[in-house]
Amino acid sequence: MFSYDLPNGGLHTKTFVTKEGQIKFDPALYEQRYTTTVRIIEDPRWRQSLKKIVDFGCSEMRLLPLLRRIPKVEHILADGVIHYKK
Repeated sequence: MFSYDLPNGGLHTKTFVTKEGQIKFDPALYEQRYTTTVRIIEDPRWRQSLKKIVDFGCSEMRLLPLLRRIPKVEHILADGVIHYKK
């Protein structure tokens, strides 16, 4: 098992392998990514200078509502790939 505490904000994460050999993340990996992204953007060192954000691989656009709550962000571009079934 692997465990890590993020330095900014105290998010504690766990990574482990199940009996079936699957890698599991707690909290889910996408939640860790969203939380870390918002914490970096809200960090006092960057807060005043970040006004435009691009989310590459936005998938289901779950990060967008979190980014919209950050007061200094003026523009958000969400870029993703849409797969169509034939």
